[in-house]
Amino acid sequence: MSPDVDLPRLRRTLGDPALARLVAALARRVELGRPLTGTLVPRHPAGDELHAIRALLGSGRAGGGGHSSGPVTIPPRKLAATLADAAVAPTCTPRCRH
Repeated sequence: MSPDVDLPRLRRTLGDPALARLVAALARRVELGRPLTGTLVPRHPAGDELHAIRALLGSGRAGGGGHSSGPVTIPPRKLAATLADAAVAPTCTPRCRH
């Protein structure tokens, strides 16, 4: 982990149990060496999961049109950019902006 990552804040930010599937999907992507491109689409997110994702990314950044019954799309680059902008993981900035 990069020394400029604020690990306690990162844990607080992503440690919400409602974000467990999102964190697991991101970890899997990293383990497989896949880039932060495309989108993640959690199947049938529960209300608390949907709320946590939208709170993390901002209601306008998680797709789904504002309806809990529709699909939610999570662009990993937007998540990384959000973490960089909040100074939680600033080293994400160059990879996330391009």
